[in-house]
Amino acid sequence: MDNYMNIISGRLSKLLDKRVSVPISDDLLLGVLTRTKVKNVTIEAVTITDEIIMISGRVKKAGLSIPCAITLAPSETTGRTVYFDVIKTKPLNMKWIHKSIFNRPPHITYDKGEVGIDLNQITIVERIPVGRIKGFTVKEGVLVVEVGV
Repeated sequence: MDNYMNIISGRLSKLLDKRVSVPISDDLLLGVLTRTKVKNVTIEAVTITDEIIMISGRVKKAGLSIPCAITLAPSETTGRTVYFDVIKTKPLNMKWIHKSIFNRPPHITYDKGEVGIDLNQITIVERIPVGRIKGFTVKEGVLVVEVGV
């Protein structure tokens, strides 16, 4: 009986260890960020490089259009949401800029220097019926997430 349980346990752990890699390009991420329009915010580009994601755009405040660039680094995942730490903001590192750009509930959230993006709004991720994000890597031009049970 113990041998049978060991065999079942081994096969179950192999099954649960399976992952599907899903590449998310900078254009797909730009689409996610621009899907919900926010007054006084224009996101113009997303650039994915080794280990960081750069977002550039404009924020209007008091009639002025302020160009900004925000650098994000991936930090963790929960379910199908990837969280990024805000590393740097140019020209001004101010919370109101971050909130203006990233506070788009329920799919994109901003809290205490951390941006959460629910990847279920991307069709290729949404089509995977079960599982959560088990890992991710940021490579040149692509964010690769691994969805598994």
